[in-house]
Amino acid sequence: MESRAMADAWSFLHFDDTQVKPPITTNSVKNFDPAVVVEDAARIRIVVHSRFPRLVDEFLAHKREHGSTHEKRLYSNITRESQISRLIAVSFRENVFDP
Repeated sequence: MESRAMADAWSFLHFDDTQVKPPITTNSVKNFDPAVVVEDAARIRIVVHSRFPRLVDEFLAHKREHGSTHEKRLYSNITRESQISRLIAVSFRENVFDP
């Protein structure tokens, strides 16, 4: 039932009318010259919502106070900037290197 509701929610995109159904892999970064990928990645600018920095700060504070022993240790000395860099690096690795 829920999947039908999700399909209806995205119906305005007219996926039913497309010949190529998402998700597609032909435009994956894995299909490009690695040197071009590195060059593009070096020039990228990430745009985030104005409330994102506060969200990261609140996440770190929550983990430091309420996290598991491992999480408290992990997040004890992480700054907002290093957490954001960590998120970007993980996202990049998952999107580029995972099959």
